[in-house]
Amino acid sequence: YLPAAPRTVFLAAHHSLGNVALSGDPEAIAAIGADLSRRKVRWRPVPTAMAVHSPIMDVHEPVFLERLGRLRPRTPSIPVYSAAAGGPVKAAAFDARHWWSVFREPAYFAAAAARLLDDGFDAFLDLGLQPVLSGAIQEAAAAAGRPVRFLSSGLAPDRRSAPAPDPAVFDPGAPDVRRDPYPHYHALRARAPVLFLPRPGYWAVLRHEDVTGVLKEPALFSSSILRGFDSTLIGADPPAHTRVRRIVTEAFTPRKLAALEAHVRARAAQLLDGIAGKAEFDLVAAVAMPLPVSVIAELLGMATDDLERLKRWSDAVVAGASGRPGPDERARIVAAGAEMQRFLAEHVGRLQAEPDDSLLGDLVGGHADGPRLSASEAASLARLLLIAGNETTTNLIGNAVLALLRNPAELARLRDDRALVPAAIEETLRYDAPVQTVDRVTARPVELGGVRIPAQARIGVMIGAANRDPSVFPDPDAFSIARNPHGHVAFGGGPHYCVGSFLSRLEARIVIEGLLDRLPQLRARQSLDEVELTPSLHLRGPRLLMLAGPAGA
Repeated sequence: YLPAAPRTVFLAAHHSLGNVALSGDPEAIAAIGADLSRRKVRWRPVPTAMAVHSPIMDVHEPVFLERLGRLRPRTPSIPVYSAAAGGPVKAAAFDARHWWSVFREPAYFAAAAARLLDDGFDAFLDLGLQPVLSGAIQEAAAAAGRPVRFLSSGLAPDRRSAPAPDPAVFDPGAPDVRRDPYPHYHALRARAPVLFLPRPGYWAVLRHEDVTGVLKEPALFSSSILRGFDSTLIGADPPAHTRVRRIVTEAFTPRKLAALEAHVRARAAQLLDGIAGKAEFDLVAAVAMPLPVSVIAELLGMATDDLERLKRWSDAVVAGASGRPGPDERARIVAAGAEMQRFLAEHVGRLQAEPDDSLLGDLVGGHADGPRLSASEAASLARLLLIAGNETTTNLIGNAVLALLRNPAELARLRDDRALVPAAIEETLRYDAPVQTVDRVTARPVELGGVRIPAQARIGVMIGAANRDPSVFPDPDAFSIARNPHGHVAFGGGPHYCVGSFLSRLEARIVIEGLLDRLPQLRARQSLDEVELTPSLHLRGPRLLMLAGPAGA
């Protein structure tokens, strides 16, 4: 790309395969940015006082060398690696000319990180609030299949700048964090309400007060960071988001909602009937996963035959967003996403030509009064529903059953009073939210929780942490269906409050009621301490949950 760019723009840094920095004349950079936007490539401007890491710095060379000319390098006692060199640096090279190259030449972060790993280093100490090598090291380690550790420096920076991050407290990939993130949320919140976490690479917002504030201020905390996933709803900001959301909300007419509830009840009964005669069954595979997929297919006017591949595509995309896939897995994920996109585009085209009674048919074909969605908007909405709607409800059902099994006194209360089922669903949403984190990006410099955050900074809105904030929910780590969990943010807040929340609640309620009807002794057929959970920062729910069936009760 660069050979065709203006000669006043240069490669400044190579962070990773998908992350490079350019430096140069501001007008030329802006022109390149506009071109990248047209190509649907994400970019952001980073204003600086001078065009570092470029030949434009050459005018400063004489003064720089003169000021640092008296430096006499000492022999280091440990190996020294430099991003400027893309690897190790000899001791004799630490003169003024070396430090000049650090400012003038490109920074090869990816090469330096790979060389460190090749040379056997696996523990890294963060010195600074936003250590720039952390991301490159994590990507290089993931590509090489090498485990690495990040240690805290223990430095005490200016409280108004940011608290020192402690990756040892919150390593999102650590098994103990995946198993139970809530003690780690409490530990992070005790350090500061907002702090930078190098491992996920975002500013974590942990207090309920701050989380709700971020969700209600799209002008300050933009959802555009999610545009690559969906450009119509969760990745859009007002006013574009407002228009699409209004169209979708108005399409859920009373007639449509009544038909949906009838479909949910019929499909749930069919799935629950399928466990009859079984000694044991996997709740996720038998009920929690196929029910929301079937409901979403009904919303989108898709055939039952399409369900298996829709779920396969959805799982692949979620896997890509959940971890750090290697090159081969990344290729499969990209291929699955492309297949899904082609299928949805063709499906929307058919609905435009021959509208049906589905929600998507109304939105694109003319069964509903008012404005319509374009073909691209409809395809993006369908993709969002298939992935986000499916995962959210599957996780909610699994988390609810898991919480009841781990709290037998609450399960007994529910058996005695079925009217408490909606309360149990709400408490599950607070206690173990199916979506743990949502992303935002700052539109301009802001101060949040007494911490200054720069513009264009990635924000991790910690839904799970906010729902366990003791200042809002007394005894937050207890699961109690007698609690009034009003104010939980499991479905988000502000203009992006989940448009399908009512449907997710409905499906979960019908499944819990059906399980209680069919399984008088709801019991697990596996250790509850060994339940495998979704390997994701953003989503939380069991991947498999073995229960005793009617024949095994």
